Amino acid sequence: MIDSLYAFYSRSPKNQRELEHHAKDLSVELLKVGRVFDVRWVFSSFRAIRALWRDHPALCKHLKATADDTARSGAERSKCKGLLSKLTNWCFLAELAMIKDALRSLQELSLYLQREHASAVDALFRVESMVKTFLALKEQSGQTLRKFLDGFSETAMFKGTSILEPTESQKCDFSSLCKRFYQSLSDNVNSRFCDASLLSLAKVLCPSVWSDDEIHRMLYGDKELASLAKTLGLNVAAALADYREYKMNVKRVGKTKSLISMVELFPIASAECERGFSAMNLQHTPTRNSLQIQTVSALLMIKINGPPLAYWPVTKFVMTWLQKGRHAATDKKTGKYTSSVVVNHSSRLFM
Repeated sequence: MIDSLYAFYSRSPKNQRELEHHAKDLSVELLKVGRVFDVRWVFSSFRAIRALWRDHPALCKHLKATADDTARSGAERSKCKGLLSKLTNWCFLAELAMIKDALRSLQELSLYLQREHASAVDALFRVESMVKTFLALKEQSGQTLRKFLDGFSETAMFKGTSILEPTESQKCDFSSLCKRFYQSLSDNVNSRFCDASLLSLAKVLCPSVWSDDEIHRMLYGDKELASLAKTLGLNVAAALADYREYKMNVKRVGKTKSLISMVELFPIASAECERGFSAMNLQHTPTRNSLQIQTVSALLMIKINGPPLAYWPVTKFVMTWLQKGRHAATDKKTGKYTSSVVVNHSSRLFM
């Protein structure tokens, strides 16, 4: 459905102008109807569905006007009638609201995993929170779905557009579909992180999962910490001793702090790698393809790990440059004066 709408408007500037006109009449902030890409599917799917959800009244009005326009071809009018029938279907809108709620949660998790400060110590908590959120959405409606159902029960309309009343069978089928959909999402997220041994081991370093009882807390997480220390090449006995002191008093981090720092260095997503490729494409361009490997490596190190350009003390380096005898670009030219050549009248005859 989204691909059909994208093709209908992206290939016709006339349809785009008419849609903008209807959106202006309805005071709707029009979003571009996008498409769902194979790569970055969470972002592109949420953006496309959000645009379809917000542009719904303008889309319905334009499709209805196009379907009634006798100047259009029969095939185009039939296509607009089919799209309009789909957009005014209760089951389609309910499923759209359900998917919008799910994609919003998935997008939040995806954006968190892409952040620079995201670490393996607390990443598994976000995943577990996402799984529990999907299980809760099985029994309760999400924000968008609840708003749609409440509005339809009061006015039998959606954003000023009349919607066909669903049958009891359709409501039961949607309720069953909603439970199966969120259960499937929960299972898929669990299966994606089921073998995340590093996340499971690093979880014991977070004080929020420790037991309140001091006796039970003393031996909690020893097995996981020993595996972490062995993986990182640390002394297991010393790491366990420091970890037990850390559990007795959180302020006494000791050598456990170095262990936590080493665990936080492990990347939990490929976002940093993708940023590195983007930085390399910005530095090693077709006009700068003769750069040496050492130069490109230094530029990438500054681009990826260095501070922003606004924090660079440019005055200090400019003064150093000038003190070495070099000149600024705004200085006047110095050196031997060259007189201009005067061409006499006889010489001009040969030009």
